[in-house]
Amino acid sequence: MSRFFKKKIDPIHVHRDYDAEFSSKNDVMPSLALLPIASKKVKKIETRESDIIKREHTSKTFNTFTTGGPWSGKDDDVEGDDYEDSFKKTTTIFNFHGKSYIYCKKSLYIFGPGNRIRKFAVWLTESLLFKLTSLIIITLYAIMVGLVDFLDPDKFTSTNQTFQVVEFITIIFNAGEAILLIIARGFAHGHNAYLTSLKNWIDFFVAVTGVLVFTDTFRYFPILRVYNVVGFLITIPKFKNLAQMMSVLSSSAIPLVSIIALLLFVMCLFAILGLNFYSGKLNYRCRITEFPVNGLWVTTNELRICGGDYKCETGEFCGSNYDYPDDISGSLSKDTNYPEFNYGLTTFDNVLQSLFTVFLINNGNWENLINNLSDGSDNLGALIYFSLTYAICNFCIYRLAVAVMLDFFTKIKEKENKHTHSVTFELLHSENIDDKLKNLMNGVICFIFLLNL
Repeated sequence: MSRFFKKKIDPIHVHRDYDAEFSSKNDVMPSLALLPIASKKVKKIETRESDIIKREHTSKTFNTFTTGGPWSGKDDDVEGDDYEDSFKKTTTIFNFHGKSYIYCKKSLYIFGPGNRIRKFAVWLTESLLFKLTSLIIITLYAIMVGLVDFLDPDKFTSTNQTFQVVEFITIIFNAGEAILLIIARGFAHGHNAYLTSLKNWIDFFVAVTGVLVFTDTFRYFPILRVYNVVGFLITIPKFKNLAQMMSVLSSSAIPLVSIIALLLFVMCLFAILGLNFYSGKLNYRCRITEFPVNGLWVTTNELRICGGDYKCETGEFCGSNYDYPDDISGSLSKDTNYPEFNYGLTTFDNVLQSLFTVFLINNGNWENLINNLSDGSDNLGALIYFSLTYAICNFCIYRLAVAVMLDFFTKIKEKENKHTHSVTFELLHSENIDDKLKNLMNGVICFIFLLNL
């Protein structure tokens, strides 16, 4: 019986055109249950056809993405075959290290596909050994920057001398790597050109400024390449959590920018509030004389701010150099240039210093500051101001950022795995996630504040 149906009904007939009024696909399919051999052929045919459809869809998408758009010089209504022909004419494939790399046809309009120098550049830059060497040099440079003794301007210490050697090697390697990548991929035009990647823009900037290393302005710019280490680690399966965190950061970048803007707005409000209440309060010290004498105003040995809850002893006078700017020789802030007063940096004398002071309050580093402000004004007012600033900025806005990132983390996990409830539960109960996200936002805000300075 099976042989009879095997001869009469070819498996390809399951894909035939039929009239829905008189027959259906089900007329054929039940009979195939008796044909184990034919059913296998049907599966092979269906799989083959689905693979062809997928390849055609992928090819069209790839051609549209790589050759379409305003940079290709083609109209949007050009047929896919024309795109494919144009793509083949403008690109070339290099096969090294068991992989294929698609780059522009002619790099820098000089190095063609058969050029030995270009082949060597592609082979070298795509090798794992070269990438590991780059990561080692970047990591070593970052470590040496952390060990530099900045109090040794003449660089006599062995650590600073070692840093000079590492710095020279890093500069030469960055410049050489940029040159090789440009030769291998092309500079700005063509498929997978060097400047088509954002990270290569940073690398190119570091390589160019490396020649200006002897000017202190650009001396430590190679540290910007540290992100390459993270980019390499997230490709390793053991660092899957790091890859997920980077995906969360990249996906939630736009909402986080809005939250950072909200945080800066609230911080500016508290900075202006502190400017109105405590401007000049943190510059008062106890003096031996009532007024400056011959450009000097001698302070007592007591390292405390006066004028509020703290009163000077009998025979001493509380005053600020800023009350007599024309009668003081030298810096007006020299009397507060001590660690107990945070070297005069945390004051409410202007908007920028007030904003920096609020920034430190949000980080919880306000033990000295609240003591000085209590001595210079009143204890209750300082306590209310610090508590409100810390509570609103830290607990409310930081937690809002955490909630946004948790939402994106959940969405990413849902794409990878349907069982996300347990993962989200563990993340919500993590002890360190809030601190990590808070430190990340603090770093961004600190960078913006330094730019304003």
